[in-house]
Amino acid sequence: CKIITVGSNGSTWSAGSEYDIGGSAGDSNFDYMTAVETTTDRVCILARDSDESRPSLTIGDITSNNVWNCRRNEIISTDSSDQPYDNELHYDATDGVLCGIYYTTQDKIKLVGMKVASGTGAAVTVGTIINITGSSNVGGKNSLAFHSNSGNWVTAWRNSSSPYSIHYQVHTINSSTLAITSGTAAPVPEATFIPTSFIL
Repeated sequence: CKIITVGSNGSTWSAGSEYDIGGSAGDSNFDYMTAVETTTDRVCILARDSDESRPSLTIGDITSNNVWNCRRNEIISTDSSDQPYDNELHYDATDGVLCGIYYTTQDKIKLVGMKVASGTGAAVTVGTIINITGSSNVGGKNSLAFHSNSGNWVTAWRNSSSPYSIHYQVHTINSSTLAITSGTAAPVPEATFIPTSFIL
């Protein structure tokens, strides 16, 4: 990775040196990456570890404006079916909770709450990973958002088989235990879909 610094005038930029995201070349074989800044100059990256084919969380600090310092790179699931795609990661700054979503090769959508300790140790606490699509393998095209006013997490996904309907679901994450409580998944009524070509 390279850290890009934008000039104070907003029209110039400069790039720092190139760094291995995972700290070394052998620990940096990632794809399907998504990143979020948590605290100032601390960045967390949810990705698929290509060597392990497992979801991983990498934590790094940016120092001197454009220097990347990897603090930790950790596999967050040992489930052999958890080969993640379509990763997305968001942060609740009030409770200090990360929430990640990913789609597996089993057509399931997984949701997980995490916390990262401050300091250079950056220890990761991972909550119980849940399959929000239930026992059926129906997931695909997933998305995640955090609603800061209510403190809820909202997921959406599309069925991977006919009729390919879109569902949404609301979740809460306990900031102490990281346990996820989910509401009932609801399909979006087809009548609410308006083709963009008809919007004036």
